[in-house]
Amino acid sequence: MVPTRASSRPSASVQRSRSSPTSVTAIPNYRVLSGEVEIGAGWNRRSESSGRDYVSLSLAAPELAPRRLYANLGRAAGEAEGRLAIIWNPAD
Repeated sequence: MVPTRASSRPSASVQRSRSSPTSVTAIPNYRVLSGEVEIGAGWNRRSESSGRDYVSLSLAAPELAPRRLYANLGRAAGEAEGRLAIIWNPAD
C-alpha cells in the first residue's frame, strides 16, 4: 500500500521518505507535510488480526492537538479500495 495524499483540516500530504528500506522500525517510511513543514511521520504496518496493511502515523502540530497525535492511515469501513482515511481515537 503506497498512500499518496491524506487530507484533513489543516491539509497535509503524506510523501514517501527518501530513506532506504530497512528492518529498523525507528526510520519512517513516510513524512507527513503541511505545506513545506514536516508535522509527522508514518511507518508501514500489518494488522495481526486481519492481515491488512496500514500506515501508523505520529503527528505533532499545534493546530492538531496540544500534544503528539497517534493515528493510522488505512481504508475506513465502507470506503472504496485505494481511498484512505486518518483514523484515531479522539479520547486518546
